[in-house]
Amino acid sequence: MILVVKLARLIKFLPIELRDTGAAPMSDQQTSTYVNIRSRQSSQQQEIETLLENFSIKQANPKITCFMVEPFVRNTSFFGRDDVLRQLDNCLLPSADLLLSSQPDRIRIGLLCGMGGLGKTETAIEYVYSQRDKFDAIFWVRAEDSSKLETDIAQIAVRLGIQDPNEPNDKIISRGLALEWLLDPFKVEYTADGQVKVSASWLVIFDNADGPDLLAPYRDVANSGAVLLTSRSPLAKSAFSDRAVEISIQPFNSSESAQFLQKVTGVNGRHDEAEEIGKKLGGLPLALAQMAGIIRLEFLTYTEFLTLYDDAEEEAVVHETVLQPLRSSARGNLSTVWAIENLSASARAILEISSFLDPDSMQESLFLSHAASVPIPSFFKKKIAFFAARKQLIGSSLFRHNQERAEYWMHRVTQDVVRAKIEPERRKPVFANTVAIISAAWPASSVGGHAVELWELSEKLYPHITRLRELYVRYFEPGDESLDVAFASLLNRAGWYQHERGESHKILPILEMALELCVNVSTHETRDLGSDIRYTLGAISNETNDAESCLAHTKRFVDIRLEIAKQSTEADERLAQSYNQTGVAWMMVKEYQKAEDAFLISAKGYERLPNCTKDMRSLGPSSFLHIFGSHLHTP
Repeated sequence: MILVVKLARLIKFLPIELRDTGAAPMSDQQTSTYVNIRSRQSSQQQEIETLLENFSIKQANPKITCFMVEPFVRNTSFFGRDDVLRQLDNCLLPSADLLLSSQPDRIRIGLLCGMGGLGKTETAIEYVYSQRDKFDAIFWVRAEDSSKLETDIAQIAVRLGIQDPNEPNDKIISRGLALEWLLDPFKVEYTADGQVKVSASWLVIFDNADGPDLLAPYRDVANSGAVLLTSRSPLAKSAFSDRAVEISIQPFNSSESAQFLQKVTGVNGRHDEAEEIGKKLGGLPLALAQMAGIIRLEFLTYTEFLTLYDDAEEEAVVHETVLQPLRSSARGNLSTVWAIENLSASARAILEISSFLDPDSMQESLFLSHAASVPIPSFFKKKIAFFAARKQLIGSSLFRHNQERAEYWMHRVTQDVVRAKIEPERRKPVFANTVAIISAAWPASSVGGHAVELWELSEKLYPHITRLRELYVRYFEPGDESLDVAFASLLNRAGWYQHERGESHKILPILEMALELCVNVSTHETRDLGSDIRYTLGAISNETNDAESCLAHTKRFVDIRLEIAKQSTEADERLAQSYNQTGVAWMMVKEYQKAEDAFLISAKGYERLPNCTKDMRSLGPSSFLHIFGSHLHTP
């Protein structure tokens, strides 16, 4: 693992070392450097080998205890599941002496499995809070997609305090250091003789682990600690070991449902009526919690609720799609249970937009600071109206609120129901409003820049981008020019952010969708956007050593800018960028004279700009050094 981290760091920083030489702008004599490459290769290669030989990362002592369970807080209304918690104890708790080698047949992997809305995540949250003193470290990892998974694994190193001090924000290095510690966990104890390293115990929760293939790279770490997965899919068991203990969570029985309902509503007695409500809701904890909120907020008796529930004229329109079957004795589906139509217009507008966002961490600022710029008729105009809508959503358990982090959590099943309830003719406008809100919240930075100070906010918003892309594919086709251009622009900015972070390998689908959305639109604005996307794709192709794609994208980049130049006499910075990127592409295929020609055209283009700087004029030499360094070890 150390070697992987060494190589990752070296590959990442070599171009920066070569580029930041402080070289002055190149004279005509110096221009020959573009084609006289091999004369310098020996000394450069020797320097690289020396760097690799001497490079090492000394792992710091971990900060124990460590409890990384954000954004979740303990649910004070958690009810029941005692049998499940006992099974988790038997499966996951470490042995008293931590000598796992004495228990070679014990696999400490548990799977909480069941349909959406049964409380898998809630049960896992309760378990980690109730047993936090039994483990030296507990880490909550979101496992529904690779982006979240990799981010949270990297965060483990940060929370332990073992990240590389020279590059604490490098996710690739941090992931490697986190996995190294998970494979060989230790803590430092202090004795009269000094520091002593001893074995440490850990528990990792992989939440929403519905794709076993995503977890395959982390299979080996399970031998050194305890792993708990939550998933709708029984196949998740195979992610780590077929011997994992599968614990199937079932709906509450009628008695448990009644007790839970009475606890949440604060209404004691009337046990028979509470049982009847539990039967009608199929014992689904999520539905019971939401209905309990309605009973409490509307000051309903159980009898009044049952009357409303059984009155066809009073209940919500039955949704046409049954997302998850309830018990055979239950009536209706989750849509009718949640009675979304009973919400105020503002609350429902927030709920509908939220159904297109990543459900794990919806920032309150999206609605308080950025939604005002979006013309949504039913949206609140003042904060007090937002607070009233928020009260409805939290009070009816459609949202869970983390007040400290100013974030919301929404169940995925709830999102599915809400989206399906939106009339087809309104679905695209709601999606467009969601795109507009995220676009307004996304930090302003130019494609081609390197704005490290904006990474923290971009990292929080990026999961919404992947969610929007997924849902666009599910519901829409290109053809709405206004939406397509706005969404393509957002996708491109998000793609460039990931490129800045060195995550080029996983963003091609995002950028390819951005290109598809604007390829058939021919306005000046979309041609600028199209060329920006080509620029980003070319840069990523360079980063991933895909010379053919890099050349294809950069040639198209140049063609678009030349078409625009025919219609304008103004100097065009993007045209200068396009020739600089073309020079990079020619370098990749060892066409050094063509690369030199492109770099010279680029330099002249930058010199025409009224705001031309010394850095702009030296972009060609910088690109030369970047590619030269990247390909020293390329056969």
